[in-house]
Amino acid sequence: MIDRDAIVARARTFKDIPYQHQGRTRNGLDCLGLCWVTYSKFVAFEEQEFPEGSFSYFHNYARDPDPERMGVGFERFFYTVPKDEALPGDMIWLKIMGQPKHMGIVTAGEPLRMIHAYGQLGRHSRDRGVGRVVEHDLDPKWDRRVHRILRLKGL
Repeated sequence: MIDRDAIVARARTFKDIPYQHQGRTRNGLDCLGLCWVTYSKFVAFEEQEFPEGSFSYFHNYARDPDPERMGVGFERFFYTVPKDEALPGDMIWLKIMGQPKHMGIVTAGEPLRMIHAYGQLGRHSRDRGVGRVVEHDLDPKWDRRVHRILRLKGL
């Protein structure tokens, strides 16, 4: 069985890493990259286990990703739980501009906290942490963006 605390501890080792689109290293991460490098320590994401075409999508996607293709890939390794049942180590899938295209990892409940790589610019550029991996409470702005809580199979 996978340990929730170990997932959160692993994710926290990436705090303050700069944001980089499609980043998968300590030199730079994006939101999917943070989830990938965190969960891949506990689960082998093998190409043949992904639905056709979805594995490569997780390594070569636009700044504005396709939520449908992301969801197909997630379903192989995660299942949805109600937001009020979110636990540390779960993945949180969030809407940006009305579309599910951002993700992070739940680090605590009551209040719900998450860690994510946040590179959004524009009207939110005053937000603390823009351009790096940050951890914070789900304030009302973030809470209303929750699309799904995804639990890793085996947790």
